[in-house]
This record gives sequence, C-alpha cells and structure tokens, in this order.
Amino acid sequence: MYYIIYNNQQFGPMEKEQLAGYGLTPDSLVWSPGMSGWVAASSVPELEDVLRSVNVQVCPQPMPEQVQSPRRANWLVPAIISAVVAFMFSCIGVVFGIIAVVKASKANSLYQQQMYEEAEAQNSTAKTMTIIAFVFGGIGTLMFNILFGLDLSRIL
Repeated sequence: MYYIIYNNQQFGPMEKEQLAGYGLTPDSLVWSPGMSGWVAASSVPELEDVLRSVNVQVCPQPMPEQVQSPRRANWLVPAIISAVVAFMFSCIGVVFGIIAVVKASKANSLYQQQMYEEAEAQNSTAKTMTIIAFVFGGIGTLMFNILFGLDLSRIL
C-alpha cells in the first residue's frame, strides 16, 4: 500500500497501480509502510512498471475526489491554558490539565494520519479533561481568594 503527495495533499493508502490516477511522475513524493520517509517515486524500484505505464498513457485518468477530513475543534491550546491555570490554583486540576494536553496532542497526530475515529475519541477526552481542569482551577481560585481574604466585591 502506498501514499502519494498530490497538489500538496496526502492521498492513500492505495495499491501501486492507483498512483497513476494521482498524477504520478518520477518526482512525485510517495511513502509506504517500512520506508523511513517520503521519497521520489523514481527511487522506488517497485514503482518502475507504474512509471513506465504512466509515460505511455495518452489521456491521463481523471483525478479522484479528495476525501475531506471532518471538521473538528483543536483542544490543544485550551488544554495548555487549563493546565497552567490549574497548576497555579489546584493540585488536582493540574493532573486533568496534563491529561488534556496529552490527549489533544494525540488527537492532532491522529488527524494528520487520517485516523479520524480514533482522533475524535482522543479529542473528546481532551475536551472533557480541559473542562474539568478549568473547573478545578476556578474552585482553586475561589478558595485562594477566600483563604487570603481578598474582597471580590471590590473587583466586581
């Protein structure tokens, strides 16, 4: 199974014969599991026959439709902020904040790998942990103000 970069977007996985439909040229960047990174198609011996057939074709095949990734919220920045707020005012909240940061980062990584179901699950957990961290941070802020006698009525 191969992946290809076409018009600055990643497509795949697909059989090597399908690469021609994505404008395969010797300079096209391709990747397959087991490769250390993206390489030019001309440097992959298994693709020589496909590259030869592409050069022979008179009419190029129509480009396949692009699969759109689902719209999503990115919880990484709110998770980081919740971790910082919770760190300042709540020992318990900071644990939830750290979990939120890890889950949001994992979700972003999975979205880039086009593993949308797993990414949505991680993103949902990140959202929940972020909200919990903010709640603990808010409670910690109120307790801090009560313990140290700050008069919130002057501020409000």
